[in-house]
Amino acid sequence: MDQGVIATFKAYYLRRTFHQLIEHMDREDKQSVLDFWKQFHIMKAVSNIDLSWKELTQQCLKAVWKKIWPELCEDVQLPEPIIAEIVDHVTTAGLGDTDAQDIEQLVQA
Repeated sequence: MDQGVIATFKAYYLRRTFHQLIEHMDREDKQSVLDFWKQFHIMKAVSNIDLSWKELTQQCLKAVWKKIWPELCEDVQLPEPIIAEIVDHVTTAGLGDTDAQDIEQLVQA
């Protein structure tokens, strides 16, 4: 029932985390992906969770009730720009051939 909210949250979380990865790699000391993950700790993850949760809209949260109260809400689709942004971050980080379908499958899982 809440898969749309979870998928949207995962997309926001991935976008935020990969954006931080790109910023980390663009620093003057040119640190690697491995260095980023070595420095990524629980507090950063919790902060990303908090900020990603705050991005969820009322419309998205109302969509949870669609099956039992259809008049309340509309269908919620993942915003395409977010998926495209994640693909761009993954590609920029040099993490292989990833397309929008791969990201869509990841957040829907």
